[in-house]
Amino acid sequence: MRLKLMQVGQAVRILQDGTEVGTLIYELRKGQDILFADKVLCGDDNSVVAEFPGAELHDELLYTDGLIKIQRHWIVMDPGNWQLTFQYIPAGDLKQWIVPCVMYEENRMGAGNYPRGGVENGWSFREDRTSVPSCSILHNSSQWQAVFINPAITEDEISSTKTYFLNGKPAFNIRIPYCEEPGTYTEKGIIIGGLTGRTEKYFNVRKTPFNYSRTIYIMMDKYVHISEIFINIMKSALLEFKPVKRSEETTDWSRLAKLRFKHLEYLLIDSPGITAIKQGRGNGLFQSFYEYTSGSFLCKSLEAAVIFARVAEETGQTKYFEKAKKIGDFFLKGELHNGLHRDCYSLKSKQWGGYMGVGTPPELASGANARCNGEVMINYLRLYKLLKDKCNSADEFLDVVKNNAGFYIMHQLSGDEEGNFGRWWSTDGVPRNTMGTNGAYIISYLVELEKTTGKREDINNALKKAAKYYASLIDHNGFYADTLDADCVDKEAGCALLRAFLDLYERSHDEFNLKYARLSAGFVLSWMFTYNVPFNANSPLGKRDFKTSGMTAVSVAHHHLDFYGLFIAYDFLRLWEATQDDLWKICAQKMIDACSQLISSEVDLLGRSNQFIGWQPEQVNQTNWDYKTRFMGTKGRFHTCVAWNVVLTLGAMLNIRERYPDMLCFRLSEQCPS
Repeated sequence: MRLKLMQVGQAVRILQDGTEVGTLIYELRKGQDILFADKVLCGDDNSVVAEFPGAELHDELLYTDGLIKIQRHWIVMDPGNWQLTFQYIPAGDLKQWIVPCVMYEENRMGAGNYPRGGVENGWSFREDRTSVPSCSILHNSSQWQAVFINPAITEDEISSTKTYFLNGKPAFNIRIPYCEEPGTYTEKGIIIGGLTGRTEKYFNVRKTPFNYSRTIYIMMDKYVHISEIFINIMKSALLEFKPVKRSEETTDWSRLAKLRFKHLEYLLIDSPGITAIKQGRGNGLFQSFYEYTSGSFLCKSLEAAVIFARVAEETGQTKYFEKAKKIGDFFLKGELHNGLHRDCYSLKSKQWGGYMGVGTPPELASGANARCNGEVMINYLRLYKLLKDKCNSADEFLDVVKNNAGFYIMHQLSGDEEGNFGRWWSTDGVPRNTMGTNGAYIISYLVELEKTTGKREDINNALKKAAKYYASLIDHNGFYADTLDADCVDKEAGCALLRAFLDLYERSHDEFNLKYARLSAGFVLSWMFTYNVPFNANSPLGKRDFKTSGMTAVSVAHHHLDFYGLFIAYDFLRLWEATQDDLWKICAQKMIDACSQLISSEVDLLGRSNQFIGWQPEQVNQTNWDYKTRFMGTKGRFHTCVAWNVVLTLGAMLNIRERYPDMLCFRLSEQCPS
């Protein structure tokens, strides 16, 4: 492959083996003025020099394996407020648009006051919102091009990419420092709003000459499914950036496991009539939102019960078997006569519901949710296996699963949605909302139920239909509405489908299922940060030298990072085992490492009392966004105690250790905190 530059007036056209790739437009910004190049000169060595009033820039273009690297150096001679820019118009009719972590399919699906729309809206997003810095992708049905930039080193040089129509053609415009327009998404909107106005920064150049360099990347290829684009870009970004790891050469995972277990015990409610995990503690003005328990989602009490039983097995402390049994017994109260199950319980009103948290309409909150049912039932099965020989009786845990499975098999949707297990159900078994990926959780526990009770024709038929339906969602990029506290495209939709199709593949070894597991993984991968975001040294994250590489963003509505990566890592390792593609193992290791950060201990209590030892914050703010308290500051902060974090991460650690001991080794010794 040979790259050639052709000067067209003051622009430069890029050709690859004689075919046009796109056009570079040379401009800079000084204050509110746009400066165009007075002179542009192309060299035979694929170099470009552009001269402006008071500045010049030098480009060197390199090409390898579908990746064009532009090493750009700016020299500013005049003092003033400057924005350094990169403008590029890709060839071809590429009008569909994606920004990883921020914009998928124009964010048409769902509800909320977050950025929406296509190229015509001219959205510009700062680099620290995206898993690959300032990445933006344009595509049609078969081809794509993308741009991104090497990571900023300091907070003052955070870039942005605008994707818009320039003279009727889709174009990219990278600015350093950033400009976010037409608005800036700074909060979910619970208190003060969501979108605010345009924001931007400049280099305030006083001492000249001012020299500055960055590397900008252009990628292009053909594709069949969007996930292939994500996989290609993430591979290249990981190879290019090689982000610095955390300062610790080794992590004491045994210590971290014990810290996490200590925090899990702190969240345990063990009183007459109720044994469960509280949704959270110590959340200040917002603690009233956390006066719940549930078997799934934000509390994961049933998975916590499994952890208690596993700890008992490992340490010989039988009291944890008793706690596990009591948790299981309490959530049996959520079973309905038809087999549906409601696992959310209000500690204030003493009422049961499907999910009674933020954002759920009352008519749905009182019903049953397929994701919640799936999470609860698979952990009831695991609990049954762990306790059946340890307690007087655990048969009721298997019975509740059989009853729930009977409901979903009998009520599996037909017609245009044949195979769908639904999303929200009324207590009398009527589907209220069937959109999204929540029903995929039913697949996983039906596979697990088969392992426990033996092959069943009704389960086999239900799984065949479900595989076709949920594969069709993936075909149409339907990674939508998995998390229950937002209604949008989200990472967890991909996680649910990835696990479901891996479970189906390991059951059948049908390559169809492995194909859709890989496509789901590609979507999930688009949420993993490939680089380290710079933080102000005086911010809470800056003081702790927090590294974002390997962390995962949440959804197009929630622009923060979380520690879900440990859960994903387990399935990435399963995918690596099935495909022997080392990308999945590499990314799993990055996620595992990232999730060992920011755990409260005697050394650093993370701003809380020693009661919170083992706490790991639910929300990590890597950009200018906060769930509900932006007036207290955004980037560089962390907060919120929510039970799912400790349950999911400790459960994932145990799962990885059990199946992949070479990846994660630790012991929960007899010195487990009590």
